[in-house]
Amino acid sequence: MIEIKPDCSLTWNEAKIIVGVVCSVILLISVYFASKGAWLVLPFSGAEIIMVISGFYLGFKNLQHRELIQIEENEIRIFQGLDKLMQVASFNPFWAKIKHSRDSNGWYQDRLYLHSHGKYVEVARGLTNEEKRKLSEKLQNILKYK
Repeated sequence: MIEIKPDCSLTWNEAKIIVGVVCSVILLISVYFASKGAWLVLPFSGAEIIMVISGFYLGFKNLQHRELIQIEENEIRIFQGLDKLMQVASFNPFWAKIKHSRDSNGWYQDRLYLHSHGKYVEVARGLTNEEKRKLSEKLQNILKYK
């Protein structure tokens, strides 16, 4: 069983502190300008605060994405999801192949697919290119002996 999840060095509590500090600075600056007569900055600073909070929230929600590759004797099952993992695909290990698609220009992230009989499932979206390469080698070694 292989569990795949993105790395995150910032905890949720640390992120809340950072968001609180940033929003406090935005609010202090907007209150200062409003006290000087430029009250029109208040709605825009409120919109900016909402954008900062929603950006952090959506970023952390994407970091909760997990994948599980369960390799058994007669079946490979792939589960993906945020809170609840749902089965996305199932492959026969004797026919399954790994495809590591690299960008020729180096501009985009590599993609790692598990496929069989025309059915492709992308795995390891949250990993770096180096981590995808290592996972690809590990999966190929596992499938080689099936």
